[in-house]
Amino acid sequence: MPEEISRPKDISLVDFLPEFFEAFTEHITEAQERWGNEWLGRPILANEDWDGQNERIYQRFDDYWEYLEIGAIDDIPWLKVIGNAFIATVRLNHPEYFPNGDVLPEEEVSE
Repeated sequence: MPEEISRPKDISLVDFLPEFFEAFTEHITEAQERWGNEWLGRPILANEDWDGQNERIYQRFDDYWEYLEIGAIDDIPWLKVIGNAFIATVRLNHPEYFPNGDVLPEEEVSE
């Protein structure tokens, strides 16, 4: 018989937000230092060759799954997955930065 797990009955995901925000902020800060504003240059809109940011997120997750299956990683890099979802959410919620629904002109993508 499995060992009983003792956890508070009133536990909530909200209880873990401070810990998550700290880890995610560190992750995003490191990514910003490494990649700059590269995320601003990613295509948002779909076309005949590309399903926009939805395809990018799916491809990244598919890559992570493949790495997991071949043993290249021990776990899905969840902060990276969440980072891609965060970028997509920012872009959807702030269309004023993407007036054409697509990437900013290269000269406007700055460090």
